[in-house]
Amino acid sequence: MKSWKRINILAVMLSLLLFTAGVLASGEIKDSLFREATTARQAAESAGAKLFAPKTYGKAIKRYQNAERKFSGGGNIDTIRSELAVATELFQNAAKVSTSASTELAAVMKTRTDAEKVDAPKYAKALWQRAEQIFAKATAEFERGATKAAKRKASEAEKIYRDAELATIKTTYLSDTRALLRQAEKLKVHKHAPKTLQRAKDNLLAAEKALNEDRYDLDRPRSLAQQAKYEAKHAIYLARFIGSAKDKKLSTEDVIREWELPIERIAAAADMRAAFDEGYEAPTRQIIEYIEDQQSNSQKLRQNNGELLVEVEQLRRVAEEHGLLSQRLATETQVRSKLEQQVSMLETENQQLQLALGGATEEQAALSGARTQLAQEVGELQLQLKQMQTTLGGMSEERISLSQQLDAHARVRKQFDEIEKIFSRKEAQVLRESNDIIIRLVGLNFAVGRSTIEPKNFQLLTKVQKAIRVFPKSDLTIEGHTDSYGSDQANLALSKKRAEAVKQYLLANMALPSSKVAAVGFGETRPVANNETDAGRTKNRRIDVVIRPKLNN
Repeated sequence: MKSWKRINILAVMLSLLLFTAGVLASGEIKDSLFREATTARQAAESAGAKLFAPKTYGKAIKRYQNAERKFSGGGNIDTIRSELAVATELFQNAAKVSTSASTELAAVMKTRTDAEKVDAPKYAKALWQRAEQIFAKATAEFERGATKAAKRKASEAEKIYRDAELATIKTTYLSDTRALLRQAEKLKVHKHAPKTLQRAKDNLLAAEKALNEDRYDLDRPRSLAQQAKYEAKHAIYLARFIGSAKDKKLSTEDVIREWELPIERIAAAADMRAAFDEGYEAPTRQIIEYIEDQQSNSQKLRQNNGELLVEVEQLRRVAEEHGLLSQRLATETQVRSKLEQQVSMLETENQQLQLALGGATEEQAALSGARTQLAQEVGELQLQLKQMQTTLGGMSEERISLSQQLDAHARVRKQFDEIEKIFSRKEAQVLRESNDIIIRLVGLNFAVGRSTIEPKNFQLLTKVQKAIRVFPKSDLTIEGHTDSYGSDQANLALSKKRAEAVKQYLLANMALPSSKVAAVGFGETRPVANNETDAGRTKNRRIDVVIRPKLNN
């Protein structure tokens, strides 16, 4: 009986040891188990999988949530791992489909966004809902690989989105502007702000004309309609202000000094002093330069922060995995040591019992069976320990690889700084997305509707060649972009021609293999600024030279 009690105690101790080890590592195990699937999920959501691949994304979420429920309920680890593997693959497929769809369906996405901007879901509800239904069918077709069918549906949805936007523009901007102009007549705005009032009327007429001439390009009429509404409100404000100034008998000098105050406050917020001894141009220029500097610094901080987050995540992942394995190794080593001690004690007792009982008895047989079972468990633990030791050994190789990656990232940052010094702010804006270098040629201008590179741009393109040489053997992509004015098809064609012109210029002046240089036109689908202003449209009409360095060089 004494031996049975000892066996029971050993069994309880074994259970407690294994349970304690499991509790200690539970949180780390979940992070480790779910990490790849969680990363894939985040990537899919960033790519717009909920919109472009809802079916695949939905299946992935279901698998992911199943794995969470099973883990919380103490389910089998292999089953959970299997669920997560399926979820990861589905998330990756959804991200891949979404990335492709965002390019292939770019035109309808832009039209959808434009309609949404003017509040079409509110003012043209029926049209918007019909367009959404057809767009959902387009994404479903694309998700199942029927690209041609998807594009047909997308084209159909695009027309209805455009109809919704047109209806909204007529309902809101044009109707509102007409109401404002009637109000302006009652207030006799023409007496104090006739020029601004006339601009409102001119923009309204131009918007109506543009809408009637080409219902397939709503960017310009929408902008004109918005400007007309703004100018009408502006004229009413100016008329009231001028009337009030006259009532108060304010002189022109009083009015000018009063309007200088906001500029002074803005300059003060930037820790500058606004001086108006030569007019408002100088302080305005100073403020603009300050804002541009802040935008540039903000861009650099975002770039550096993004890179640091990636590097920190890589280091954290390696350290976490190493720590988890080390912890499990230490815990299971302790368990093995205790089990080996108990097995040794059982061996001794078994020998004593054999001598005392002189042969096989039920008690001896039970004790021998327990000893055999424990010995098997010790053997299994030893095998696991060997596997973990092998894994820990492989961690050193991963650390070496990570170190090489970090060195490559540091080298790219240094070369990026070198390229940035080549260009002035008026010539180019140099950006970094991950390891890609983007040279945004703000100083490269084409004649309206043309794709011919003029001699005045040769000096800037010579600097581009110098920048490319900083990253030898890199792949290059020349991207052409336009503003939103003009038809989608015409803008796409023009952007492709301009990108191709820059590509051919570089090939003619550099020893570059043509296979390493691609020219792509995106038309108006990838704006970097607001298309509703002249300054924004100027920024959107651009050529981007994308350099993709080879990190192993």
